[in-house]
Amino acid sequence: MFRFTPRASIGAYSMFMILEKKNPVLTSLPISQRGKKLGEMYRALSPVEMQKLLAKAKKYKPSGAALRRKQQRLKRRNEAHVHTKLRGAEEYNRFLKVMHERYAKLPEAERFVKLLERFERTYGKPLPVIAKKGKKASKVTKKSMKKAIKNKKSKSKVQKKKVKAPKKKVLRAKKGHAKKALRKK
Repeated sequence: MFRFTPRASIGAYSMFMILEKKNPVLTSLPISQRGKKLGEMYRALSPVEMQKLLAKAKKYKPSGAALRRKQQRLKRRNEAHVHTKLRGAEEYNRFLKVMHERYAKLPEAERFVKLLERFERTYGKPLPVIAKKGKKASKVTKKSMKKAIKNKKSKSKVQKKKVKAPKKKVLRAKKGHAKKALRKK
């Protein structure tokens, strides 16, 4: 098997920026003008100088400090995206995939109560709950689930009782018929 070391490959312009970083002409300019001046200097290079820059860029290895910073940045990013897993949650998800079709005809609220009861009977343990950051996890019980369903049902009854007011008709004139619309009023 071939082994290789991953290297950050850079282009000729990046190499040029690294070499010209401490150029006194550039450092004396404000940042807004520095980029323009650097671009002009790069475009003024001869083809021979450009080839030398490309050769240097291919051989260039970032310093140890730069690599360490990059590794730390990647590590922090990976840690931010790692989700804590609970074994029970995986079991419950697998259980839902298998059993969901059997209860598909029931209304949603009743369906999940039945699935919860079935899960507890099958595995002999309550439903696992994954806590959000900064909050404590609370166990979901049959009692709390039924209470949530009652609240949901009572809200839906209140929403059904609301009556919408009828919309008023607004007379709008077609193009070129503004006078006719005014006469009808």
